[in-house]
Amino acid sequence: LEPRELTSFILKGSFSSTGINEQTLTIRAGFLLNDQFIKQAESSVVTDVISAALTFHLIVSGSTVDQTVNLGDTMRVSVDYANTSGEKLDGLSFALKLAGMNGKKVPIVWSRADLGAGIREGETVRWKTVATDAGIFDLSLPLAVELVPVHDDRFTLVLSATIGKIGSLEGVRTIESTPITVSVNSDVDVRGEARWSDEEGNIVGSGPIPPTVGETTSYRIFWTINNDLHQLDRIRLEAILPSSVSWMDQKTAGAGTISFDPASRRVSWQISSLPVEASEVIATFDVSITPNNADRGTTMKLVQSPTFEAIDAATRATLTRTLEAITTALSNDEAASGKGVVQ
Repeated sequence: LEPRELTSFILKGSFSSTGINEQTLTIRAGFLLNDQFIKQAESSVVTDVISAALTFHLIVSGSTVDQTVNLGDTMRVSVDYANTSGEKLDGLSFALKLAGMNGKKVPIVWSRADLGAGIREGETVRWKTVATDAGIFDLSLPLAVELVPVHDDRFTLVLSATIGKIGSLEGVRTIESTPITVSVNSDVDVRGEARWSDEEGNIVGSGPIPPTVGETTSYRIFWTINNDLHQLDRIRLEAILPSSVSWMDQKTAGAGTISFDPASRRVSWQISSLPVEASEVIATFDVSITPNNADRGTTMKLVQSPTFEAIDAATRATLTRTLEAITTALSNDEAASGKGVVQ
């Protein structure tokens, strides 16, 4: 600082919930000499801390802390407040601001949102005229089913309250909640199906279609994982084969390994890590059935309901899916559709 030079700086902060009534802020200017502070000037200001005059909470999907969501989910947001000052609050209003952390838009489908009597201004919801004693606002904010380039996969929600006057205490005051950060999980689609012929019409199974009592028919099971947005770690897709189904030890995996445990009859596909660039991976394995008289007239189950689990490398959330059981119905197989009932 040059002689007679003037400069300024701004300090920003907040008082804790226990800091109420008059509070004194003091600033001292001086020199540090051999780790000792030598004061040259001092100035103080007294301010009224009024945050305790109003208590309010921002709750997102039942929680007040950072969280993860899946695309297509609906966030349930609740705002409650109460005047705890014992004085009349004039000019009370609230604003809920949503903001992408990378400067993009939040992935909210605003056309389907329920704003709880609030008014949307851009990506902020405002309540301009509210009861001054207490109140609750409930919002439903549906997320997009797909993340497009203009959307952010991480965003914050911040609630602010503005008070024009407390009793005889003049002056506009604004109080903000602690931001809640929402991270969008990777968009994972998991599918499972049985086929007797593949999508090009090539025969990948064997034996009679429809399946026939006393004769063996084999099928190829396709498991497909489509992933978009984040890398996945510790991926596992598993299912149990019914006792009437035979494992044929014919298998392929586009990533990781697929195995069968005869004791538990569990088929397991495991992948240590799947980068986001690998948008689709497929594993296949062959099974067979030899129906008996008790199976006649039924659609046989080939694979019990598969279960999927993976870790989102960005959000660290555990992603799970449960698929429907795979049967001889073969609804996606043009050559065998409608030929799943045992004859």
